[in-house]
Amino acid sequence: MRQFYDLIDELSEFFNEPLIAEVNDTCKLLVNEKIEVQIEMDFMGEFIIIAAIISELPPGKFRENILKDALKSNHLIDSHRSFLAYIGVNNQLIVSENLFAHAITAEQLYNNIIALTKRAKKWQDAINRGETSPQDQDEMPIAQTKGKQQLFGFTVN
Repeated sequence: MRQFYDLIDELSEFFNEPLIAEVNDTCKLLVNEKIEVQIEMDFMGEFIIIAAIISELPPGKFRENILKDALKSNHLIDSHRSFLAYIGVNNQLIVSENLFAHAITAEQLYNNIIALTKRAKKWQDAINRGETSPQDQDEMPIAQTKGKQQLFGFTVN
């Protein structure tokens, strides 16, 4: 199995800045000065988990609607391998992905971090505009069919 510290050291080269692996097998970085990302090894050493904070969501109907849309978006596992989650302690919406640790390279990890941060930025921008989700096919499982909307194969009005 690949050592977490060595992987983070190699990843530093892709970001052109030194990254520090903490004692508890975690590493935090800021991507494009906008998206905070945490990389960590799971306690069994099987997965590397990458997670990005999207936004704080204060209580209310807007948060409820965002979380409903996040659940719908998680259904589209073919469009992306990451999933959206809500951290209640901090009232934060995050996006996270689990990667197999045994065979991952620094380049693969870098590419996954970039894809994850793009998704986080899409959601962050939508929420900042007052929308409950990004309005694209990769994020919302709604398709127009002859004037009717379909959601998970069911026609909705």
